[in-house]
Amino acid sequence: MVKAGFDNRTHKHADDGSFMLYARGQDMFVDCGMYGYVKDAYQNYVRSANAHNTVVVDGGSYPLTPAAMSLVGFQGHRFLPAYDWVEVFNRAYKGVSIRRRVLASRDATVLIDWVESQTEHTYS
Repeated sequence: MVKAGFDNRTHKHADDGSFMLYARGQDMFVDCGMYGYVKDAYQNYVRSANAHNTVVVDGGSYPLTPAAMSLVGFQGHRFLPAYDWVEVFNRAYKGVSIRRRVLASRDATVLIDWVESQTEHTYS
């Protein structure tokens, strides 16, 4: 499962481009899940990009505002006999464009990230 995009902010996390992988009866990559309605530091972390396996810019997160709704989403997909792929985009970090392609075949999963910016940043 690959996550990208939103149409409302209820339970929304900064997780665009993150993925979960279940294979051969095992959780390989999991999501941090949800955390109640208590507004505290832990909830802030769980909703941030740092709590997900997505590209993080400058150690921070991006705003989950109505304006960001058009800046994240799915860009394309193909389901082929040998493998499947899905591509998502995230332009919610100011001045940074991120694309992630997830390719999956029977025995392999490959992630390819493209990150572009005109200025210097730290990516993780």
